[in-house]
Amino acid sequence: MNPQVFKIIHIVSVLLLFYAFGALSGIGKPADDTKTSSGRGFKALHGIALLLILLTGLAQMMALKIGFAPWIHVKLGIWLLLGAALPLVTRKPQWRSWIWLVLLALAATAVTAAIMH
Repeated sequence: MNPQVFKIIHIVSVLLLFYAFGALSGIGKPADDTKTSSGRGFKALHGIALLLILLTGLAQMMALKIGFAPWIHVKLGIWLLLGAALPLVTRKPQWRSWIWLVLLALAATAVTAAIMH
């Protein structure tokens, strides 16, 4: 398959991940709604987006035959941190501003690692 297709799915998956983070952090509403069925749906979206990010990233690596370069290790570490950020987003609404700052910094680092390789 064309690596560009994987790249598009990869980027859309990142957008879905941050959409789930935004919905779960309670932007525009109280963050207590994460126990509802919609909250469970956004948690599922978080997991699905993470899975798609990993699979499409690995598919791009295989299609381009680039192997595990150091910048890919950085992106995998960021992927793990984004996966581990879910409890902070849902359980610490008082940290919302700081969490979003960290999430933005992680995203900027991942983009920089991918562009500067």
